[in-house]
Amino acid sequence: MTDSNEILITSDASGSLWSCCAWDPKAGTNLMTYKGGGAANPHALSFIKNEFIITGDSSKPLLHIWPVNSQEQIQGTRLVTPGKISSLAISPDGNYCVASSAEIIYIWQICSGRLLAALSLHYQNVTSLKFIDDGSHFVSAGIDGKVLVWNLGLSITQSNHHQVAPLYTFSDHALPVTDVHIGKGALRAYLVSVSLDRTCRIYDLSSGTQLLNLVFQESLSSVTMDHLDTKVYCGSTEGNIFEFNLQAPPRMREYHLNADDSKKKFSGHKGHVTCLSISLDGISMVSGGVDENVILWHIPSKQVIQTLSHKGSITNAFFTLAPKCMFEPETTLHLIVNNFKRMTDKNDENQVVEIMVDQYDTTGDDVSDREYVCQIQPQGVSDVSETLAELEQLREENRILKRKNKQLYEYGVKKILNFK
Repeated sequence: MTDSNEILITSDASGSLWSCCAWDPKAGTNLMTYKGGGAANPHALSFIKNEFIITGDSSKPLLHIWPVNSQEQIQGTRLVTPGKISSLAISPDGNYCVASSAEIIYIWQICSGRLLAALSLHYQNVTSLKFIDDGSHFVSAGIDGKVLVWNLGLSITQSNHHQVAPLYTFSDHALPVTDVHIGKGALRAYLVSVSLDRTCRIYDLSSGTQLLNLVFQESLSSVTMDHLDTKVYCGSTEGNIFEFNLQAPPRMREYHLNADDSKKKFSGHKGHVTCLSISLDGISMVSGGVDENVILWHIPSKQVIQTLSHKGSITNAFFTLAPKCMFEPETTLHLIVNNFKRMTDKNDENQVVEIMVDQYDTTGDDVSDREYVCQIQPQGVSDVSETLAELEQLREENRILKRKNKQLYEYGVKKILNFK
């Protein structure tokens, strides 16, 4: 398989056969299983740089990490958390892990294991965490009905005495928020949330305003959108999946779906629809439910393509591009990760961060395929003034060079054009 092929990642609440599994969605065959991590919680399975899989254990305060090309976990690192992880998200650059335990959101730096922040503005358990596609912000939703949009940079630089405020706080839902979805476009994207109060609310992240409130006849448990952000798919607690077209939105801000709208649904699950995902081509959809089945749908015809049976309630199911090295077991994948700390330490000046770099010669040509581990030791407070002085000196030299470069440019133009 190449990197253009899609695979399907699933997990169930039993964890008896595997912690999570990779499938070929076309053939319905098992490609790779990842074992030894117990059962993964809902919304607690993610990728790190598309090379590692990380899950939150449903029975222990632990995180588990596997290379995508190995069934065995990474050895020598034990990621112990302050409590059982209810949901987690990894930043797109693979540097930060955001995870929730009960109502508190923790942010770790993966390479050093430092606990950078503990956010506690939810009043009840957090149910979902999602990053926007540029990694600058993330979204949290909880049983308290709140949806919060956080600035990652501000969150990890918060003071010990001051709780950072979210960029947006949406408190429109009357009952627990069960799932959220973020479209493409960074802070210009749509944010969609669903709740047991039967509403699906669509927000504009650029302005923080609510664009549309869809009221269904059934409580909602999951949501996703196609990759063009033109259609919304909402899974219900009754086992149905509803489709709503955003290309012809209603004129009013609150729209109650009628009987004709309710006919545009996918029926196949018995009980809660726990997760939804759309393929890149927009033709297929995968859904998981408490009935222990993962169903692949043909969207245009709303017909079932195939059903993948599991041993427990489906906790995670989504499409993703197949990593290049997934089927190359001889390839060694490197991940710099340290044991996660359980307390923040803003005064820790002795942290060592390891980074993987390639060896280059003085001409900039790559002379070796080997990777070297470099340790970067942050300087102490006593060296800050010296560092600032060096920085100012470099800025002054840069200004001088820019001025000389401008003079050379003007002189060359005059000579070329024979100006006097």
